[in-house]
Amino acid sequence: ALDPHTKRVYAVKFNEILDSEEGRAEDIRDEYQLEKLLTLRQPHILPLKEFGFEENVRFTVSPYVPGGTLTQKIRNNPPSAEDALRYGMEIASALDYLHAQGVIHRDLKSSNILLDLGNHAYLADFGLARVVSTSTLAFHTGHGTPPYAPPEQNRLKEITPKSDIFSFGILLF
Repeated sequence: ALDPHTKRVYAVKFNEILDSEEGRAEDIRDEYQLEKLLTLRQPHILPLKEFGFEENVRFTVSPYVPGGTLTQKIRNNPPSAEDALRYGMEIASALDYLHAQGVIHRDLKSSNILLDLGNHAYLADFGLARVVSTSTLAFHTGHGTPPYAPPEQNRLKEITPKSDIFSFGILLF
């Protein structure tokens, strides 16, 4: 989408919300999560600019990153060892920041890493992210991407920052 005031291009993502008690409960939880995600600012995290709800649809707005995903990069032109190391450092710094903010991504994979035209990596797609604290626990709900999933996801157990670190190891591999 083009913002006519700033002349900037943004990506708008739409997700359907189930029309059920479970869907409405998820809607309330997602609003709390999204409010927290709006405040995240780190050089290698794609910022969430805005979100909203309209009937049975949730939308999020982020800057458009024109370089494609890391998945596309690997398929079309595998990165050099130097680029792979830099991507790893950039994503590790994004995860370190997220975890310090009490956020667990829960769906770290190459298609959720966006690349800009300068070949820098950005952690994106916080649709499954959860804010946790010492007084709350987050559980895997069976969502996520199986090849990258930590063992606790398959057992529907408590997640921690270590869950993201496991997925990060798979991503590096």
